[in-house]
Amino acid sequence: MSWAGRRRATYLGSAALAFLIVIGVPFFLYVYDASTCFDGAQNGSELGVDCGGACDRLCKFQVSEPITRWSRAFEVTPNSYSAVAYVENPNPKAAVLEVAYAFRLFDEAGLLIAERRGTTPLLPNRVTPVFVSDINSGNRVPAQTFFELTGDFEWYRAEDVGANLVIADRVLSHPESAPRLDATLENMSPNEFKNIDIIAVIFGTDGNAVAASKTFIELLPQQTKEHLVFTWPRPLPKRIESCTAPADAVLLIDVSGSMNNDNDNPPQPLTDAKEAAAAFINRLNVEDRSGAVSFATDAAHISPLSIAHPATREAVLALSIQPEEESGATNIGAGIILADEELNSARHNPAARKVAVLLTDGQANEPEDPGGEIFALSAAALAKEHGVVFYTIGLGDETNETFLREIAGGEDRVFRAASSDDLDGIYLEISAAICERGAAVIEILPRTKDSFRIGGEVR
Repeated sequence: MSWAGRRRATYLGSAALAFLIVIGVPFFLYVYDASTCFDGAQNGSELGVDCGGACDRLCKFQVSEPITRWSRAFEVTPNSYSAVAYVENPNPKAAVLEVAYAFRLFDEAGLLIAERRGTTPLLPNRVTPVFVSDINSGNRVPAQTFFELTGDFEWYRAEDVGANLVIADRVLSHPESAPRLDATLENMSPNEFKNIDIIAVIFGTDGNAVAASKTFIELLPQQTKEHLVFTWPRPLPKRIESCTAPADAVLLIDVSGSMNNDNDNPPQPLTDAKEAAAAFINRLNVEDRSGAVSFATDAAHISPLSIAHPATREAVLALSIQPEEESGATNIGAGIILADEELNSARHNPAARKVAVLLTDGQANEPEDPGGEIFALSAAALAKEHGVVFYTIGLGDETNETFLREIAGGEDRVFRAASSDDLDGIYLEISAAICERGAAVIEILPRTKDSFRIGGEVR
């Protein structure tokens, strides 16, 4: 293009730009229908009347309805009840500032005992607990508890910041007399939270809620902690108890020649011993870990610590007595050393108890120097220093009960089986003993409008 042509193009472009500024912009502003979000009409980018698009308020077709997971009433004192409902909001980016609800308690005849109403927010993408207290039953017993969200929903686009409220250090004490639950609520965000309801719910071993309580914090500044206390005037039901701490358990099983003295085919008492040990493994929880060691003249790892309990069980059931062991010895100390190594290896769960369960039908007679029992007691003492707890089972009349009691370190951890028929019951007792009892499940849920943002603002 020539110089004159380029100049004409520049003039024309400048004229067009001026036209757009002078004529186009006013025309656009005249015809453009902006979203107002509050005028009772659908305009702009709104997807409905004053909802969707550029509005913070969402249209109902943009969200899923909340789900009431369960509701239940709990007797606190005679004729006085509290009630709890769990309402799940499945929407990750939507919240309700306030919605009306109603609890209704009915007796066995279906007659209304009491009704309580209130309002609650619905937190985004989580369960919102709803709690009411001091419900007078008038000498009647609630048989059914109904919960209903009764108000109109106004959904808002929301950002969840509730994850910054963290519950820690749950400790339930005296559940059988004067129950008390202590915990810590920590605000890990740069923002303060106000008017926080904190609801604690205790579940039984059947998964049903058995007790609930509530406390309140008016203000929790940023980066601070608050100690929480929940109490109940009555003992909690016994069915709340279950194993609360995992256990890492290594089975030590005698495969010396004497373990087939009762029968050759199948070898007894070895066969009964393997089946009882396998049943013990089956009773372990999914959080537990299992492993196994065999010992005769020497010892061997037959299954490393893992959560793969079926693999441990199959390794135990595959145990056999080697021909050379028919005239061999019993080296209990070597088995203890391997169990100690396994329970202190990288495979050990640091949060779990270290448990060794020793089964033998004879006496420790290997190595000759310094002596089988001395060697085993020395190995057990070192393992105990490493945190290992021993349970010992003496099978038959040839065992040294005093020696096994010293290995166990307590009368309640040494067992005598007159015959292999007793082994399953003994392993069952040990299963119960290694279980640290406590509440099956404790949930502590904070509820506050400050736990979500609407339009960039904490509500």
